[in-house]
Amino acid sequence: MSKRVAILEFQESHHECLYTLVRLFQDSGYEVHLFLNAKIKPRVRHLQSLRVPMHYMDLSTKLRRYVQVWLSLRYQFLQLGIDTVYLNTAERNTVLKFLALPFLRPTQVLGTLHNVQNLYRRQKRQLNINKRIDVCFVLSDYILDHAKIKVPEVHFESLYSIFYPDIQLKEKLHKPSEEKWIVVPGGIDVNKRDYNFLKKLVLPENYNIIFLGVAHHPDQHNLFVKLLTHFNTEQIVYFSDFIEKSIFMEYIKKADFILPLIHRNTGNFADFKTGKISGAFNLAFGYQKLLLMDKAFQDIEDFQDTSLFYDSEKVSSLTLLLTQDIQNTNFFRLEKWEYSHQLKAFNTILDKISINL
Repeated sequence: MSKRVAILEFQESHHECLYTLVRLFQDSGYEVHLFLNAKIKPRVRHLQSLRVPMHYMDLSTKLRRYVQVWLSLRYQFLQLGIDTVYLNTAERNTVLKFLALPFLRPTQVLGTLHNVQNLYRRQKRQLNINKRIDVCFVLSDYILDHAKIKVPEVHFESLYSIFYPDIQLKEKLHKPSEEKWIVVPGGIDVNKRDYNFLKKLVLPENYNIIFLGVAHHPDQHNLFVKLLTHFNTEQIVYFSDFIEKSIFMEYIKKADFILPLIHRNTGNFADFKTGKISGAFNLAFGYQKLLLMDKAFQDIEDFQDTSLFYDSEKVSSLTLLLTQDIQNTNFFRLEKWEYSHQLKAFNTILDKISINL
């Protein structure tokens, strides 16, 4: 009897993790079905290459609509013979309501917790969610180490969502051979990234900074526009509208460095050391692009193998770093960056937690 998993995403975020999940389950012998928030449909077209059924849920705030979705899921799970549910985002009220439904047992329930800080803070909703999940995956080994100590009653495992589809542009981006590209992925967010640091940064003449994200609030946009006045306009690339995934990925492929801009003076810095990752980390790991990181991260193995470090309290230290002859041949030597290693680890976890249905 074949194993069948339903991978669910009720939110409008974290869809970049779906490709890795689908591949891991497929290569572990599962028949995969995706159930996704209808709003992310334009952003997950690339998953069609994996040839999995994709079901879209029209989620509104009205109770009637939620009841319709729940009843439809129950019927589809029964019809398809789903024996494993994977919550791509095991957080928020929608997930808690879903997990309260009686039809889930004896279905095996797994999920990814993207912000473990909610458990560290003993948030009641997150604690209730995790009581109903058999295994909670976090997105790095260093977060796993902290989570096991701080919340020992939860079964944690780690999963690296660092594999991406090969999306081709019809017309390739041109990158002059003498140029170096520093890419800053993610939406413009002055609370998460230290853009002020860049005001005093002196870029070598052959370097460009490329911002792969847009501001979702006028105040954020205005602050970002002011920042751009500090740069030579020929050394800056930014977008004022939504970036197509193929263009986004092409810039990542051609990047020399990825710059997360997560510094000690940003408000949620501590979260990134113990409870959450940045999508910029996964892009760097997946495409094996060197990260430019605040030296406060240099005690973490993942970054020791993938990063160059500078002092975020001394802007000139990054300028000096960029003037050096940097080769990445001494990086990305850990086995964990290879798909075969992640698949083997994933299979081991599935074997340990298997339930006789």
